[in-house]
Amino acid sequence: MIKIDLKAENVEIRGYEEKTSKTGDLYLIVRVDDIAGNRSEFLDKNVNNKEKYIRGTVGDMIISLRDGKYWKAEIKEFIEKTDGGLIESFSK
Repeated sequence: MIKIDLKAENVEIRGYEEKTSKTGDLYLIVRVDDIAGNRSEFLDKNVNNKEKYIRGTVGDMIISLRDGKYWKAEIKEFIEKTDGGLIESFSK
């Protein structure tokens, strides 16, 4: 199995969907745009983070990529960029 952690810089939150797995666990699918406007979707297993995923919020994401039958891209941390240049962070 290959596991890669990467940092996606200056992504803009475009929204999220709350979903339920086959085992009954809740999770989020988070939609983001990069600086060029390309849209991507990432998994976040921490549904408490939905309060942070406000449309238009810009920040950096630490994303874990893992292979298996399918590649999985999971958000490990989102670092919001605020107007004052300060960085606030939340993680799992």
